[in-house]
Amino acid sequence: MNVSEHKQGVVPRLRFPEFRDAGPWEKHSLADLENNGWIELGRGQVISQIDIKEHPGPYPVYSSSTKNDGLMGKYGRFMFDEELITWSIDGGGDFFYRPKHKFSVTNVCGYLRVYSSLLNNRFIAFQLQTLHASLTFDYQFKAHPSVIRKLYTIHVPSLLEQQKIADCLSSLDELIQLETQKLDALKAHKKGLMQQLFPREGETTPRLRFPEFRDAGPWEVKRLGEVYRLIPTKSFSRERLTYNSGAVRNIHYGDIHTKYHALFDIERERVPFIVGLENEFEDDCYCVPGDIVFADASEDLADIGKAIEVVNVGSEKVVAGLHTLHARQLANNLVVGFGCYLFQADSVRDQIRKQAQGAKVLGISASRLKLVRLLLPEKEEQQKIADCLSSLDELITLQAQKLDALKAHKKGLMQQLFPQEISA
Repeated sequence: MNVSEHKQGVVPRLRFPEFRDAGPWEKHSLADLENNGWIELGRGQVISQIDIKEHPGPYPVYSSSTKNDGLMGKYGRFMFDEELITWSIDGGGDFFYRPKHKFSVTNVCGYLRVYSSLLNNRFIAFQLQTLHASLTFDYQFKAHPSVIRKLYTIHVPSLLEQQKIADCLSSLDELIQLETQKLDALKAHKKGLMQQLFPREGETTPRLRFPEFRDAGPWEVKRLGEVYRLIPTKSFSRERLTYNSGAVRNIHYGDIHTKYHALFDIERERVPFIVGLENEFEDDCYCVPGDIVFADASEDLADIGKAIEVVNVGSEKVVAGLHTLHARQLANNLVVGFGCYLFQADSVRDQIRKQAQGAKVLGISASRLKLVRLLLPEKEEQQKIADCLSSLDELITLQAQKLDALKAHKKGLMQQLFPQEISA
């Protein structure tokens, strides 16, 4: 089948100048392309972590994860040594362009092999990413080859135009990867710096101190219950929350895990209101600067007891809600802005994890949280540490925003560069 033999399609909203008079793109379902021998759709093989452990080696294994380009591990065997397109079958995932190298894909991945010299692999991969982003796959509605071959229709211009689009988007991907590396480097720098600025388990002085505090002596040791009192919280489900209007805002444990900054500033956080329960709170329940709010439940041990410190609520009334623990200083021993970093320190996080209880869902109680051992320097040193780390956090936030803007630009550009069509 030649492209010219198939019915004509549409033109994208955005086109490079040299192709604006080149005519419409041709329309092809993946099923048609496969039936005519232009492509092949297939599925990977079962490869478990046990297999990888028993057959170690240098060859990548790609699975259904969207993290790290879907890399599951390295293997001593490989299925492919060619240019392919792969995608996640379970849970939606994404399409990935795989340049020629030795690798494997698991049974929860599909692969697309291009046979026709009239198709550019990278161009097809980018177009399928655009189509895939408009649908929601889950563990019931899976992206099996038998599903997407009927579901997706791609539009094909000349090979030269395909190459131009692929080169453009590949350059943008390279920039995104570079900015991602910068963000990862900033996060790694912060992690390493915190390991130096806070004492290790069993020690009372940090390995790194600002010059003016090097002779200040060891940090004071206290239990959390000696520094903070725990304020009772009320549990409100998501059904009680709205972003429209209300008198009291509510900090939800899920937002601590996923949304809120470690230094909680009401002016930059999107915090919902509680509906219809404004009169149920004592004045003591409202968050004030210096308060710590912990997420007391998580399925992931790494996240249990994750904390934010309230640094600004302005004129808003804010309470800690579902699955949170609300801690307030007893004697103002900590400067505002230091607490959140204290509760990010490895020695404190490790203690909180050890205090967690539960099977599938882990939780930590107020009584167990009070047992956590804290190490506190004088306020002047606290302020210096807080200023240093908050400045670094600002850099991380700016870099994350820059990366998000690049990703949004790529998404918008792809929507302009590709006509989109999903079969009913």
